[in-house]
Amino acid sequence: MRASPLSEKGDVEVAGKENAQIVPVHYAKLEAKLELSEAERRELAAENRQLHREKEELLRENGELREKIARLEERKNRLAAATAQSVENSGAA
Repeated sequence: MRASPLSEKGDVEVAGKENAQIVPVHYAKLEAKLELSEAERRELAAENRQLHREKEELLRENGELREKIARLEERKNRLAAATAQSVENSGAA
């Protein structure tokens, strides 16, 4: 489909197989707007997928850090208990 210049009515003439069709400029504008919207949608969908991947990675990292904190707190509590017991034993002697 090849568009020719605008007619006097503001339509775009499009050459067809046998007969020339008249496509209102409004339709051409709508089609351009639709193409732009679809391109934006594809771009946003790609960005959304990337953000989802990043979110999943951050959630994994957050879980690993929580596990590490739990291990370190447990170790701290054991050391504090051992230190307290050691002080009691040395003070009683």
